[in-house]
Amino acid sequence: MGLAAAVSWGEVSLAKSDSLITLQDRYEPDLLTFMRDYDAATDQELVSASLDGDLSAFDEIVRRHQTMLSRCLYRFCPYRADLEDLVQEAFIKCFRKLSSWEPTAPFENWLRKIAYNTGYDYFRKNSRNPASIAVDNSEETDFVLGALSDKTDQRRTFEMTEQSQKILALLPLDDRQILTLQYLEELPIAVIADQMGWSLSKTKVKSFRARKKLRRILIKNGLGKETDTTLLG
Repeated sequence: MGLAAAVSWGEVSLAKSDSLITLQDRYEPDLLTFMRDYDAATDQELVSASLDGDLSAFDEIVRRHQTMLSRCLYRFCPYRADLEDLVQEAFIKCFRKLSSWEPTAPFENWLRKIAYNTGYDYFRKNSRNPASIAVDNSEETDFVLGALSDKTDQRRTFEMTEQSQKILALLPLDDRQILTLQYLEELPIAVIADQMGWSLSKTKVKSFRARKKLRRILIKNGLGKETDTTLLG
């Protein structure tokens, strides 16, 4: 199933992108020449073929990396309708920026950075209407906060991620971004620093300050106590 086919949840179609339609039209006479089985191709070979106009090669990039990309963006947006759009948007960005990838670093790392930037853009677009914390459900809130602090499998459920983002939505963009990467995506501080283009010391400071801001918000909304040291460290 290629770019021109609409696919269901968990997969991506780029058929609606005007830029891709234009590119496909441009190379239409040569598509049959380029068609081949790319199952065993490396990411670098797929990128090279895609840049040469072989859309079937980019189909394979999408097929190969869509699960990883969906999982990354799910940490930023657990709402299915928006998530599908975000995944497609990230792959469109990938297609447009493909020539900028340097094979000195793994392609998947480069693609993850696009996903994180797409998630950040989603935060920015929705920052004017942050979700409110449901303070009347303390049991649910305790579960969410506990899952954020403790590395449990429950933290991967849809309900936890949704509630966590409702809480994190009350933070400034950079703070929401770093805590999403640190506690939902489970990235080490050094990896976050590399992804964000920050120094390691700056990333540590920003993480500490973000956690302090979150603690104040939780206390203000009656979800924690001044003496509680378990809220995200």
